[in-house]
Amino acid sequence: MSSIILWRYSLATLFCFFALIGMPPANVDGTAQQDAQQKAWPEMDRLKKLYLGSWDYTETYSKTPFYPQGGSDAGGYTS
Repeated sequence: MSSIILWRYSLATLFCFFALIGMPPANVDGTAQQDAQQKAWPEMDRLKKLYLGSWDYTETYSKTPFYPQGGSDAGGYTS
């Protein structure tokens, strides 16, 4: 008797799973995403202005048992 109940729950779970996968997204036309972008938090706007641009960097690695000579690196980053 319990195997029949387990089978029914498994079938119902699979049905719900595939029904949810087949549903279209709630926002098809993209208006909610546009609204969210227009209502951005002021803190996020400041961070975006801070991090956008090109950055040059130089790194120096201290001497360790794994890298007995130490090391350095330089490069550029664009975001």
